[in-house]
Amino acid sequence: MVNEEILGGLRLALERGESMKKAMMTFLNSGYKREEIEEAAKALTEPVAEARPQMPAAMRGPAGPVEQRVSAYGTQIPIAPKEEPQIQAKALPEKKPQPVEIYSQPQAQQRVSVYGEQKPVVQQPAFYPVQRVSVYGGERDATEKAIIFILFFLLAFLIGLLILIFIFKQQLIDFFSRFFT
Repeated sequence: MVNEEILGGLRLALERGESMKKAMMTFLNSGYKREEIEEAAKALTEPVAEARPQMPAAMRGPAGPVEQRVSAYGTQIPIAPKEEPQIQAKALPEKKPQPVEIYSQPQAQQRVSVYGEQKPVVQQPAFYPVQRVSVYGGERDATEKAIIFILFFLLAFLIGLLILIFIFKQQLIDFFSRFFT
């Protein structure tokens, strides 16, 4: 059973132009199991053919049964009807699916449109602006030191004033009551 979260995420990444390998690495780094990621990638890259229910030959008309192919983006693409091949008694040897290699160098990226044609995608070099990060314990310039010094003494003065107000509370009440009456 294919994990629908991984399948949907891979589909969205491909629609945005990301490479399959980069999208798979993202899921691997997110903590998903490698087997689940490879299974979802395999389900996404292999075309799924589904046949419509067959009607009797009298009702079918001249067109015959129509097969549809589901593209990687979930749209159905009709395929021209073919003659049904004869079933052979000899079994074909099974091919083992090749595991998708996640840890390889990026290759030229191809973008597949909904209609099946491939469009080359030119990768732009990534530009990341330099961010200024504060350095703790670094040297401060003179203005920063002066501001810190002034704020420290202002805090000490206000704390001292608060202590004096509590100590001389009654005297302050008497002073202001005589002053305003």
